[in-house]
Amino acid sequence: LPKDAEIDNAAATGFIRECEKLSDLPGNPSILISHHVNKSSMKGATLFSQEADSNQSASRGASGLVDGARFVINVDNIFKEDWLMTTQYANKRLLKIIHSKINCGPFMQAVHGVIDTDGVIYSLSESEEEELKTLRAVYNANTIGKNSKAVNYI
Repeated sequence: LPKDAEIDNAAATGFIRECEKLSDLPGNPSILISHHVNKSSMKGATLFSQEADSNQSASRGASGLVDGARFVINVDNIFKEDWLMTTQYANKRLLKIIHSKINCGPFMQAVHGVIDTDGVIYSLSESEEEELKTLRAVYNANTIGKNSKAVNYI
């Protein structure tokens, strides 16, 4: 990145433009750029809900970085809700991978993932997601009325 690309839209747009030139190389490679989010976007997401998901404005710095890109994906940490502490994921880091911008097709459904003990990210299978939804529903059914912090997302 040029020195001012995080604070100057023209520099940010110029950086994106230079990256796009790489896609003209033999084989027309895809170009992936990793960037960090601003502090207010690090609060986390909610599993199986759009509540608190980050969006296009989560990227830190000049808006030209996101505006110039054709496709932006955010990787959010999942809040550790009380019900999750009773599952096999209690001590694992869960992630939500979501589109926040796409110019070349429809938005994808969120992908829920977990980081294993070796640091490898894998997506939760449909059966793992269904099991977690069931566990959350049972937890909420047993908690609603007893605890005002219970949230039912189903």
